[in-house]
Amino acid sequence: MSGDIICIILIGLAVLGIIITSVFWSERLGKIIGLAILFFVLGVWRFEMSAPEINAAHIAYYNNQEEMSFLGIVNKEPDARDINTKLTVEAVGNYQGKILVTVLNYPQYHYGDKLKITCKLQTPKEEEDFSYKNYLSLFGIYSVCYPKEGGVQLLSFNNGNFIYAAILKLKAETSNVISKILPEPQASLLAGLTLGVRGNFPQKVLDDFSRVGITHIIAVSGFNITLISTIVMSILLTLGLWRKHAFYFAVLFLILYVILVGAPASAVRAGVMGFLFLLAQRLGRLNYSANAIVFAAAAMLAINPRLLPYDVGFQLSFAAILGLVYVYPIFVKWFAKLPELGLIKNIVLLTLAAQVATLPLLMFHFSKLSLISPIANILVVPFIPLITILGFCGIIFGFVYWLFGWIFSWLIWPFLTLILKVSDYLAQIPYSFLELKMQWWMVVIYYLVLIGFLVWYNKIGIRKQEL
Repeated sequence: MSGDIICIILIGLAVLGIIITSVFWSERLGKIIGLAILFFVLGVWRFEMSAPEINAAHIAYYNNQEEMSFLGIVNKEPDARDINTKLTVEAVGNYQGKILVTVLNYPQYHYGDKLKITCKLQTPKEEEDFSYKNYLSLFGIYSVCYPKEGGVQLLSFNNGNFIYAAILKLKAETSNVISKILPEPQASLLAGLTLGVRGNFPQKVLDDFSRVGITHIIAVSGFNITLISTIVMSILLTLGLWRKHAFYFAVLFLILYVILVGAPASAVRAGVMGFLFLLAQRLGRLNYSANAIVFAAAAMLAINPRLLPYDVGFQLSFAAILGLVYVYPIFVKWFAKLPELGLIKNIVLLTLAAQVATLPLLMFHFSKLSLISPIANILVVPFIPLITILGFCGIIFGFVYWLFGWIFSWLIWPFLTLILKVSDYLAQIPYSFLELKMQWWMVVIYYLVLIGFLVWYNKIGIRKQEL
């Protein structure tokens, strides 16, 4: 469809939205429909505006042409893999735009390095079930390149933001401390839990986690951060702190956690959602927090509208948080007669609520259904906050002197080993995992049914209160 036709359709929809909103302003349904149309038009317009103009000054203009040289600065933490490292490079000098440059692991390059790169620029690939081009557009990247040996020359270093460089240095040193105080694969698991790092994770463990549905525990997601912060707040309340003081400590923990993982945009977004959930708990108005979460999500989309269609992490975090807001209170009522068992019951209900809200998205994007996932999460997730807290303590001791951290790590090792053993055992159970893709229309039906149930359930609750 050409740009002119899209423009005409958007103008027509905008006019329709204004008319409906104006005529039916006094009626709730008409007002909602009119505003929904207007926000849809604004969203499409913002999405179209987010794409850069690819002209001769933009580095992507030279995609799929002859080999060329350009200058650039590494502007993100290098993503080290088993056999190579991916550098996000911001072009400087004669060009603008970002490039994802894949280099060998050695020599190592760092955030803030200024490089001269010679390579053939390429447009990111698009395949039937995954568009690398769309995914990289999330980060403003429209070109990739794979320099030959000698194709990258280090010109200078320390050209980045010194505060961000200090955060990345702290993260790297923390990762080194973990590798000193724990053996593998427990060290990689703790690094994944506390830093969201997957670089050294054995593929066998990653496959097991995927099969049993617990990969989320090593991701810096809104759900993970919210869960950990909520448990920290619950522990502080159990220890006798006032709710106000527990809230402040939990928020401080959340901020330090986001900084420690390197403060990437995904962690900052997750931190904002986690903060809003904690604030709702602090105010005792869990349901009203949905307004703040939706507002925060709208603000994030206004900044980067490509998050909604292309960022699976954003979709899962948003769905999981809304699951905690709307589904979790229902589970609390349904299972009120079950024993608390300390914090275990609360953790299990939080996990199940998030699972209910994210299940169709997981099946849509990853074509996987882990039948054993609820059991695996019940067995594993209750240990995550404890491991995270003990892990941070071990890291602090390790910073003082690695031997202190090594001694303390023996408190963490049994729990990390337990998670690895549980995932290994459950992954071997026949039919614990199915290759099953949910189509987009099934996802829509699932959420319509879920929303319909929640609306019906809340109306029943309001009627009972009125009686």
